Amino acid sequence: MSGWNQAPLPRDQVLLFPETLGDRIPQNHSVRLFAEILDTLDWSNWERHYVLVAGQPPIHPQVMAGAILHGLSHGLRSSRRLEWACANAVDFMWLAEGRTIDHSTFCEFRTKFKAELEDLFGQIGRVAMCLGLIRLNQVALDGTRVRANSSPHATASAKTLEERLKVLDEQIEKMLVEAANKADARRAKRKSSSKRAAKVPVADPDSAIMPNKEGGYAPNFNFGGSWD
Repeated sequence: MSGWNQAPLPRDQVLLFPETLGDRIPQNHSVRLFAEILDTLDWSNWERHYVLVAGQPPIHPQVMAGAILHGLSHGLRSSRRLEWACANAVDFMWLAEGRTIDHSTFCEFRTKFKAELEDLFGQIGRVAMCLGLIRLNQVALDGTRVRANSSPHATASAKTLEERLKVLDEQIEKMLVEAANKADARRAKRKSSSKRAAKVPVADPDSAIMPNKEGGYAPNFNFGGSWD
């Protein structure tokens, strides 16, 4: 295939010096600054909600909250989209340090820590706007952009910052509520679809409609119970 652009890294090529996740994230990427801010926070109140026992250890709330809020800042609200991102998007993989987090874990965490997440996202937004950080000052919430005053020669008035923070808080609240409502709607849909309408087998009225191991439902007898 001469004349065509050649792949810099063929799929079966052995690397002499393997890449790290950090090698794939530019130094000026916003996720790095986002992680630095998360590292400075006190997570002790979040940790008190956990009881560490033998077995599968829980994922630290900093990792969970970081992935959720990083997703919200890029318009990813669905727990399933977050699950996909942690397994496929390099910035999410870097932030979660290679952890694969399933959608149900994200959903449970977001429900449990809704108020804390809202407050945390507000704190991060305030830091970005008040410090004029270009890399974190554009928050993708329903297409609404909340801009910090990034010019080194200008300052925003207290009233302007207060208005921007109010918009940010409103958008965060709306976004978390919508994400929770969508998750509740999916659960309700799955629950309703699992309920079969009351049916009586015509050929053998003593049998009952039961789920088959092969899938679906059909008239069956259950011989595992007791007989009257």
